[in-house]
Amino acid sequence: MHYVNRNYLRCEGNHYERYGTKDSWAVITGGSDGIGLEISLQMAAQGFNICIVGRNADKIAQVLKDISVKYPKIKTRAVICDFAKLFTV
Repeated sequence: MHYVNRNYLRCEGNHYERYGTKDSWAVITGGSDGIGLEISLQMAAQGFNICIVGRNADKIAQVLKDISVKYPKIKTRAVICDFAKLFTV
């Protein structure tokens, strides 16, 4: 029964209610597409301000613009960085 409850019956929790405070931020790496984009949208919907870290400035700017239009009270920030260029092995 625990498996069924954990995987099928449990509803999605609101992370903002549990972890957020006034002016809380969610920092998402790779938030301009794929799973990172979906996480960005879900965190914004819950009330978190959004900071996306990624390589492509144009894609990040478009995602942050879309978030700002859909959730006008949410603050957004972008950090443009390619970590592969910072560290060489």
